[in-house]
Amino acid sequence: MKGQLTTPITYYGGKQKMLKHILPLIPQHSLYCEPFLGGGAVFWAKKPSPVEVINDLDGRITNFYKVCQSDFGALRTLILATPHSRQMHREAERALKYPDLYSDLKRAWAFYVQTQQGFGGQLFGGWGYERKTNKSSLKIYNKRSRFIKQFQQRLNLVQIECNDALQVIKSRDTEQSFFYVDPPYFNSDCAHYSGYTIDDYKALLDVLAGLKGKFLLSSYPSDILMEYAKNNGWYMKRFESRVAVTHLTVKMKTEVLVANYPI
Repeated sequence: MKGQLTTPITYYGGKQKMLKHILPLIPQHSLYCEPFLGGGAVFWAKKPSPVEVINDLDGRITNFYKVCQSDFGALRTLILATPHSRQMHREAERALKYPDLYSDLKRAWAFYVQTQQGFGGQLFGGWGYERKTNKSSLKIYNKRSRFIKQFQQRLNLVQIECNDALQVIKSRDTEQSFFYVDPPYFNSDCAHYSGYTIDDYKALLDVLAGLKGKFLLSSYPSDILMEYAKNNGWYMKRFESRVAVTHLTVKMKTEVLVANYPI
């Protein structure tokens, strides 16, 4: 099966816009591991590898992909029957806030609806809509229409973990392993990114510094990252991109790709 699928969800912090930079930098490998999956834009767009591991400590994410893998038909039926609706967005929020009251299937549906209909792909955020155009409804309709069987097929041979990212990295590290690493940005209070500290980030960089395999890290420039890159001889590329902050304002941000092999 060929790669180049588009991630089935729109997730805050996703790397869809960076794919043109990331995909050409992926080296040859036998095992592919994404320890901070999120929306998985890179995983879905790349060609399948002999061994693949996707992981996220957020059980809402891994539940969505597990249901995609095991009960795709039922999930697709629910998604296709869901309109662009504030009521559906609220119902999805309840299912995620009170998971014990809902089935895995219903929670997977809820995660999809929250990421698709929430502003900026954020969970528990405002319901996204527009007044001057029908762009939001059209985008949701198109995304819903593209929720196709190939997503299940792509996941058939994939290992899905819900574990500490560092443990997953250590357990899959070989000379033929490649890790695409897109951690939460430390000290961010933004929605589902809250709680990731600079100590967590340092622990990740320590693990990356000791790898047998190769890694490509997506991050923002910081003093701690510059220090590790210099001390370990890592390679770095910088990219400027536009970010929508609100409905009306846009700002520029700098992202970096860092690797332990030439890029």
